[in-house]
Formats: sequence, structure tokens, C-alpha cells
Amino acid sequence: MDQRLDIILDKLNSLESGQVELNKKLEVMESGQIELNKKLEVMESGQIELNKKLEVMKSGQDELYQMVRAIRDRQEETDAKLDALSMDVHHAHGEIAGVKDAVKELREGVIFVNRKVADTEYEVNLLKQRSSNPFG
Repeated sequence: MDQRLDIILDKLNSLESGQVELNKKLEVMESGQIELNKKLEVMESGQIELNKKLEVMKSGQDELYQMVRAIRDRQEETDAKLDALSMDVHHAHGEIAGVKDAVKELREGVIFVNRKVADTEYEVNLLKQRSSNPFG
């Protein structure tokens, strides 16, 4: 019976030493778990910071989009104004060309009238000379 008690005691000692070893391993795992939790907290705070930066970037992108849209709208307005101005300039060029043609026709008419007046004055002078000199 002593032998059995010795075996039982040996097994109990073995169980106790196994329990101590398991406790040590559990402590190591717990410290590893604590370290993992700390790293996870650091990662979560980094994620929160990244989310904040992403929100800032998103609002900046929205603002930039609105600015680009406003610039595009203004450009379309400017293009429309330039088209209208271009049409006005072309219309003015057409009117100027018409005025130039009218002036040219008037000049030609004035030249024609001047020649007729000169011819008439010449004939009047001839008539005057004949009437003052009846023998000539």
C-alpha cells in the first residue's frame, strides 16, 4: 500500500508541477494578450486618426469639386459672352463693309457730278464768250 501511496504522491507531484507549468504558460499568454490589447488600442487610435484625416480630405475634395464646378459654369458663361461678342463684331464688320460700299458709290457719284458741273461750266463759259463776241 505504501507503494501505491508513493505512486499516487508522485502523480500528485507531477500534476502539481504540471499545474505550475500551466500557470506559468497562462501568465505568459495573459501578458501576450495584454500586449496584443495595447497594440490593438494603438491601431484603433491610429484608425480613428486616419478616419479624421479622411474626413478632412473628403471635405476638401468636396470643396474642390464645388470650385471646379463653379469655374466650369463661369467658363461656360464666358464662352457664351465671347460668342455673342464675336457675333456682334462680325455684324459690325458687315455694317462697316456696307458703309464703305455706300461711300464708294457716293464718291463715284460726286466725281460724276463734278465732271458734269465742270462740263456745264465749260459750256456756259463758251456760251458767254460767244454772246459777248457775236462774231467769233
